[in-house]
Amino acid sequence: MKNPKAYLFWYIIAGLLVATLVVMIVFGPTDPEGRDASAVKQALVSEYDTKWKTLDRRSRSGSPSGVFDAEQKEDIHRLLNDYLITGKWKSLLDPLVKKYGENYGRIKDDLVRRSEVLREAVGDSGQRAAWYLDGYAKKSDELIQRLIANGALVEVATTAAGVSGIGANPADDVNRRRRDQAGFITQVDPFPEQKDHPRLTAQFRIIEAVVKIILATQAEPLLPNPALPAERMEPPGKVKLLSVAWKLNEDKFDGPIVKFATNLRLSVTMRGQESALSAAIAQLEKLDKPVTVMVGASVRRQEKFRSGERPLEDSPGKPAPAVMADATVDLAVLDFAPFAAAPSIEAEVQAASPTKGAPKAGAGKGKK
Repeated sequence: MKNPKAYLFWYIIAGLLVATLVVMIVFGPTDPEGRDASAVKQALVSEYDTKWKTLDRRSRSGSPSGVFDAEQKEDIHRLLNDYLITGKWKSLLDPLVKKYGENYGRIKDDLVRRSEVLREAVGDSGQRAAWYLDGYAKKSDELIQRLIANGALVEVATTAAGVSGIGANPADDVNRRRRDQAGFITQVDPFPEQKDHPRLTAQFRIIEAVVKIILATQAEPLLPNPALPAERMEPPGKVKLLSVAWKLNEDKFDGPIVKFATNLRLSVTMRGQESALSAAIAQLEKLDKPVTVMVGASVRRQEKFRSGERPLEDSPGKPAPAVMADATVDLAVLDFAPFAAAPSIEAEVQAASPTKGAPKAGAGKGKK
């Protein structure tokens, strides 16, 4: 060539093309996982071949038969993996989902209503002093006086210095001791903060329900005892409240229920005849406003007596006292207020659907 410079541009282009071909041959394009085109092709063929065989197998299974429990994972897994899901399912499942949703809504409303008592105000929460003095303290003292008037509170001896170390006024010490015994707080300086009012209100309503049960429970009349004449028989006795203890460090839930409810834990200790205690325990177990679960219960009989405490024939005309016992009941009171914000079944189904938004009327008809 007489003038190679005239062809320099094409030399450069040819060199770049050759370099590009070499790079493509040596390195080649890869996917984000580092696989070349051939490996990607084989993976896709294998994946779609597997999917095709799965769909073919499911299509040969025909229509689902038998009963599938929506709450059993095994049933749902079998339904969704052994059969071919088509648009025909919608007309069959929609009525069932609707009925289930209606029942779910009724259960939800009922449980939320049963918990409303826990939020019945005991005073004006806008004023801390008024809420405590005119509401919480006044009403809790009234409950304690009802127990005392009906002989349903075990008077526990206190020290001269008082239960909480006040000691300045014996009457205040006795009142504080009774309030502690019944599960109420005594807090004047400072008054309880507003953030504590909901918890204290719920605790008050729970104690109120327990007190009502205690006041309404007594032992059944004793059957004739051939060992004792009728005048020596102890009349039916009442249950007495010994103590209420809150377990604030044990109010944690595990499992799915945490989405629907919180709980307050407490132990109630009562004293009385065993038959009366059994009746009181049965009534506490049936408490449903608020919903209450009995976590545990124990009864301890008083086996030893002081001299003369349990007279027999040497005290004519005086009834022989019945054997007394202490019963401790551990309760979990459920508050279903969070359940009110839970989505409906229809909303959960729609959220789980692969399509976004509400289905249009008539959509899906004839589709498979």
